[in-house]
Amino acid sequence: MFPVASGGFVTLHDGSVGWGCNVPPLHRDCATVAAMRCPHLNRLVETPRPWPSEEGRLIYRSDVAPGMEALAATFPAGLEVIYSCYRLFSPDVAARVRTLQGEWDANSRARRSKAARGS
Repeated sequence: MFPVASGGFVTLHDGSVGWGCNVPPLHRDCATVAAMRCPHLNRLVETPRPWPSEEGRLIYRSDVAPGMEALAATFPAGLEVIYSCYRLFSPDVAARVRTLQGEWDANSRARRSKAARGS
């Protein structure tokens, strides 16, 4: 997974915070190639991380997502269509992602500082 480039935090009904991601897990070698070749990922200089061992819960939304109104108008009335889905993980995974994001932020600041000093 790429916790800086994808996913987001979700406040659950009990007030705890989980982490959700709509990007499927990748094979480690494929993730490494993606990190090098994908313009979005290589701009962030993010290292792929192991996918959480917990399964999480698949959450889907059947409300019309912004930008999908014209498509939704072509469907028969009453037809349930899933417009988006993501996997929601526990507060434990959210805490791990926050740690990884903090590490990424610290490394990014160090790289920028080093570049500013001309090293």
